[in-house]
Amino acid sequence: DANTVSAPAGLQAWEKQTAAIWEKRLGWALKNIPVLTSNNAALESYYKRSIVSGLVCIWEKPEFKLHRTLVTSGLDGGGMNTYLWDVAGYAPRLVSLMMGDKLLDIARTMTAIDLEKYYAFAQDGTGLGVRYAYSTAAFTGLVYAIACQDSVYPDLFAQVKNLVLSDEKRPMVNGVIDYGDQHNLLEMRGMGWEHMVPSPNAERVWCFNRLADMGEKIGYDKTSIQQWRKKTDVIATDIRKALWDEKTGWFVCKYPDGHSETVYSIQVFDMLRTGVCTPAMKKRMLEQLEEGKFLFPYGVSSVSKADSIHYEVTDTDWSGGGAYSGDLPQLALDLYREQLPAKAWDVLKRQFWIGQQLPYFPQEHFCDRPGAPAYKRANVVSGLMGAAAILYGMAGLDPRLDGSLWIHPQPATDDKVQIKGFVHRKHVVDVELSASFCKV
Repeated sequence: DANTVSAPAGLQAWEKQTAAIWEKRLGWALKNIPVLTSNNAALESYYKRSIVSGLVCIWEKPEFKLHRTLVTSGLDGGGMNTYLWDVAGYAPRLVSLMMGDKLLDIARTMTAIDLEKYYAFAQDGTGLGVRYAYSTAAFTGLVYAIACQDSVYPDLFAQVKNLVLSDEKRPMVNGVIDYGDQHNLLEMRGMGWEHMVPSPNAERVWCFNRLADMGEKIGYDKTSIQQWRKKTDVIATDIRKALWDEKTGWFVCKYPDGHSETVYSIQVFDMLRTGVCTPAMKKRMLEQLEEGKFLFPYGVSSVSKADSIHYEVTDTDWSGGGAYSGDLPQLALDLYREQLPAKAWDVLKRQFWIGQQLPYFPQEHFCDRPGAPAYKRANVVSGLMGAAAILYGMAGLDPRLDGSLWIHPQPATDDKVQIKGFVHRKHVVDVELSASFCKV
């Protein structure tokens, strides 16, 4: 009977079998990922737990469509799908290091399910979910990470192009796309973050720029590339004009009837990296990053507590009282990219309790106390974002499309940090850091 599972001779045999499987997995999954050591035990533990969060999301089962794949969570029996936003939207560069060539299979399986209809695939390769508003940016980020770590694959480039250009055919008002309601967006419990939203509208600019970069690399049609570059200026101008509110220093969401909602969502900070915000806008936005608003002792709140209309605590990941576990380190990485290392470090260290109290990152966690909702997923692949914020933010590792590796360290602490064994295109790079010292 194919459904019969043979029991081991005893627990010791099972333990031996499990240890052997893990030894093999660690051999290939960690070969390109550096080891971090530090005299700051909390930082070191946080990094390790972040990496483990990715390792426990790897499934190696011949019965699956992909034998060796990455799922959203899975340890508690749920979240066994490969969900584009979790797997690729967060830490795609680290996922690329961990999965190597197998990531190409994952990316191609994603395109085979038709991302215009679904946002994930199940173990048998069938599509799940809906046309998610964030899928275009997540897939572009995944393909761009593969391109910087390895090379631009023409078939994946073509899929990025199709997704980016098809977004521009969606309904829009004054150049701003209407992405529909909750099930296509953040799935907040309440209304507010719907229709003409700041993000992912702003990600359109980032996607066109990455598309143009990859197009240039493979010698794609120059006229098209010029048009894509020009398009970014038009989109950015339209978003600023339609959604920026000078009075509050924040971007609003607009409904088809013209009604505006000011939602103080952590998603607005994602705009920092898109090229839409002027320096003055960024300055105003970052004024909201305050204690008791977005910042709390054990994390960030997905909706600012100062937002009395939209803040609530039953939907921790996107409506307040805590956040999706990948979002705090994503915010920290964006702050490092803005050359704000002290602010970035202040945000990042609020999550260090995870490394000391939990075996891996949960789907979401509270920000006012060290804990996670018991009724949500026990683990999540976007926990890899913690290590990504350290490697690509604090240490400033920056693989480029031309094969070069730029390094711009931004330590904001006297702690000594050693990053040993970062593999980039067959070169091994070690970095030693402290506030007054850097050795590469």
